[in-house]
Amino acid sequence: MTDPSTEAQAIIDACGELEPVHLVEAGNIYAVRQAGGSFTKLDLTGDEYRDFPKRKAGQVTVTDVASFAHYYAKHADNGSEVFADLAAATITAVLDAHGGSARWQDHRLTLAMQQTPQWKAWVATDRHMMSQAAFAEWIEDHAADIAPGGPCTAADLLEMAQQFQAHTKVEFKSGKRLKDGQTQLLYSETTEAKAGERGIIHIPDAFELAIAPFEDSEFYRVKARFRYRLNGGDLTMAYHLNDPEKVFRDAILQVTGKTEEACKVTIMRGQPA
Repeated sequence: MTDPSTEAQAIIDACGELEPVHLVEAGNIYAVRQAGGSFTKLDLTGDEYRDFPKRKAGQVTVTDVASFAHYYAKHADNGSEVFADLAAATITAVLDAHGGSARWQDHRLTLAMQQTPQWKAWVATDRHMMSQAAFAEWIEDHAADIAPGGPCTAADLLEMAQQFQAHTKVEFKSGKRLKDGQTQLLYSETTEAKAGERGIIHIPDAFELAIAPFEDSEFYRVKARFRYRLNGGDLTMAYHLNDPEKVFRDAILQVTGKTEEACKVTIMRGQPA
């Protein structure tokens, strides 16, 4: 059996060979000597050793101008810079941008402009040919977006859609453009009860939408032109929006202008470093 007094003496002797213990404090960097004589660095300057972070940092994303303006007013200073990326439909504020002296540039606020469901729906289906039944359903589901006072009212389009739905079992013979801009589609019934009976459906040349591309933008009147194809008696239809890219870009500039006014800051075009 090992003598306890011998073990105790061995521990005392080992402790006598250790380096003396020194108290270290947060916020400093220390060189620590290892047993073999080499040194390692002990860095206690990080925020995890502080009660509060040394500086502000973070990437914040908001989805409307009001939230952007609120956060910007709370955290911006005279050195803050703001950039608008028109291609990405975003506005980014570098709150700790280089001012009179170099700064970290890692406290940023981004406004990601939100497209409205109405805009996304109309643009996604632009120039897509649909069967007469599918087109009629589309018009019925989105009639609320038709601009009042345009060349064709929502009621006119709903009436046209109802005619298409009531004449799904017909064979379209021809289409003729009239002087007033409407198109006259001639059809004949194919059901047993009415086989051979002929009729006419009029479709307008165009209609106008009243939609906002973004949640923070104004409403735009966007013209849409009807297009149709006849293939072996089958009718397919589509609409062509007039220059939606131009409307979209103008809406981005409009939201950018609203943000400039709300934040009382000049917004540069481009992307921050």
